[in-house]
Amino acid sequence: MLTLNRAKRLWAVAAALFTVAASGDAAAAVEIRHDPIDCVAADRYAIIHAGGTPAERVAGAEIHFREGGEGGWYAVRMAAQGGRWMGVLPKPTRRVTRLEYRIVMTATDLSTIESAPVPVRVGTGESPCAPELQSSASVSAPIVVRAPAGAPVMPPVPAGFSPAGVVAAVQPEPRKSHLTAWIAGGAAAAAGIGAAVLGPGEDAPPLGPPEFTFFGSRPVAGATLSIRSALFLSVRASAPPFELLTFNWTIRFSSIGSDSDCSVVMSGGIVNASSTVPLQLTAPLVRSNSCRPPIRVSTGQLVITTDGAVVYDQTLELPFTFVD
Repeated sequence: MLTLNRAKRLWAVAAALFTVAASGDAAAAVEIRHDPIDCVAADRYAIIHAGGTPAERVAGAEIHFREGGEGGWYAVRMAAQGGRWMGVLPKPTRRVTRLEYRIVMTATDLSTIESAPVPVRVGTGESPCAPELQSSASVSAPIVVRAPAGAPVMPPVPAGFSPAGVVAAVQPEPRKSHLTAWIAGGAAAAAGIGAAVLGPGEDAPPLGPPEFTFFGSRPVAGATLSIRSALFLSVRASAPPFELLTFNWTIRFSSIGSDSDCSVVMSGGIVNASSTVPLQLTAPLVRSNSCRPPIRVSTGQLVITTDGAVVYDQTLELPFTFVD
C-alpha cells in the first residue's frame, strides 16, 4: 500500500512529466506561413500557396472561402507539394467585387490552426490585378468543394462564383450498425422475404459496380451556350445509400457535318458522393484545335469508370450549339 508521502511524490512526478510534455507540444505548435493575395481576376481560378512550420507536424490543409465577409465558409482541400500546400479556388464572376479566404491546417495531433481572414478584390478589365498574381483560366482536375451546413450542395459554390470545374464533396452517410442490419433482416424474414444474415466474423459480400442513369442536362438540350459557360449533366446511381461513390467521367460531344475531327469534351471526377441524391457532373468545356465556333453537336458519348473499369458508356441525344 502506498504511504501518503509516497503517493504525493508520485503525483508530483506525474505532474512534472505532464508539464514537460505539454511544453513540448506547445513548442512544436504549427505556425501557418502564407503570403496573402489581394486580388484575383474575374473568371479565373486563384492559385494559393501556404506552408506550415514545423512542416512534419502538418497533416492536412484547406482553404476556406466565401463572398464578401459574410455567410458560411466553403472549403477546398489543399494538396501537398514538396513540404508546402497548394489549393485552387473556384472562379468568381464579374458579379463579385470582393471575396474572403483563410488557411486552415490540421496538425498530426488533430488540432486545427487557422489564419486570419484575407480580403481579396476581384479584378476586372477596368481595374485589373497585378500580372504577377497566380491564377489560371482552366484547371487540370476538378476542384472538390465542401459546402457549409445548411447551404445547397448543388451548385457547391457561393452565389456569384462559377461552378465550372467544381464538384461537390458529399459527407459520408453513417453505415448501418449490426443491430440495424439484424432488425432489418428479422423484419424481412417475418415478412416472408429471403434475407442473408451474417454470422460472427463473416464479411459482407462485395458489392457490384453501381448502375448509372442519365436524367438530363442544364441548360437543356437544344440550347446555345458559350464554350466558357457551365454545363451540368444529371445522373443517378443505384448503389446503396450508405455506400460512397468515387468515379471518373468523360463526355465527348461530336459535331454535325463533315468536320468529324471537331469535338467538345468535358471530364471530371466525383469523390465520396452518396447515391441518395442526383449527381451533377460539370467541368470546363474543352474544344479540339480543329473546332471553329459556332460548333453544332448532336450527340454526347458519356463514359463513367470506377477503379479503371467502364460501368456506363452511352451515346446520348444532346444537341447543342457552342459559341465564343
